[in-house]
Amino acid sequence: MVNAVVFDFDYTLADSSAGILLCIDYALQQMNLPPAPESRMRESIGLTLPKTLTFLTGNEDADAGAEFTRLFVEHADRIMADHTVLYETAPQVITTLRSGGLPLGIVSTKYRYRIEGILRREALLEHFDINSSCQLLEIHGILRFNEGEISIT
Repeated sequence: MVNAVVFDFDYTLADSSAGILLCIDYALQQMNLPPAPESRMRESIGLTLPKTLTFLTGNEDADAGAEFTRLFVEHADRIMADHTVLYETAPQVITTLRSGGLPLGIVSTKYRYRIEGILRREALLEHFDINSSCQLLEIHGILRFNEGEISIT
C-alpha cells in the first residue's frame, strides 16, 4: 500500500541546471577560483553546496564551503527561479497523484523557499503536504526523519 509519494526536485520534477551552473560559476569567480568544466558542475547537482565546492575544487575547508554557499545563494536568489523549468509531464503527474488522495512531498537540498516559489509560480504548491529542504524535520506527521532514516506514517 502506498501512503505517500515523495519526490526529489532537481532532475525529477524540474530542471534547474541552467541556474545552478550560473550560480556555481558566479561563486567560483567571486572566490577567485578557476572555472569548473560544465560536465563536472552537472555531476555535482544534488550535493550540498559545501560538498559541491569540495567536489569541484578539492577544497574541504569549512570556511570556504560557507563562503561558496553564501555566494551561490546570493546569486540564486536573483536568478534561480527564472532558470528553472518544470518537466512537461510533472504537472499532470502531480495533479493525478493528488486527485487520488495521496499526500505528496519533496525532499531536496534546494532551499524550501525556492522550491515553494517555483511551485507557486506553476500553481502546484497547494498539491504538496511536505517540503523538507536542507533541514530535515517532521512535517504534518507524514514524513519523519530520524538520523538519516525516512519513514512515512
